Amino acid sequence: MYNGGPFNGLASFRHGRAALFFDRKHICHGDIAHEVFHITHHIMGYLGDKFTLSNQEPYAYLAGWITQNVYKLCTEKRIKVWNKL
Repeated sequence: MYNGGPFNGLASFRHGRAALFFDRKHICHGDIAHEVFHITHHIMGYLGDKFTLSNQEPYAYLAGWITQNVYKLCTEKRIKVWNKL
């Protein structure tokens, strides 16, 4: 849930539906990775899975799929993703 601080990205998961929100003028690679991490864990938790060192692969595949789709949408919408250190 958004707490009113600086906004670069937000992962929302309610009633089995997942959404990622980004500030399209300030999105950077780190923001994408950060929010994909959160939404991946929300989805897997909803499915009843628990992250363990011996059960990383499903999380990695899901995070990769979500990340590919975020970048695909950014390309389609001509949204610049910044390199912010």
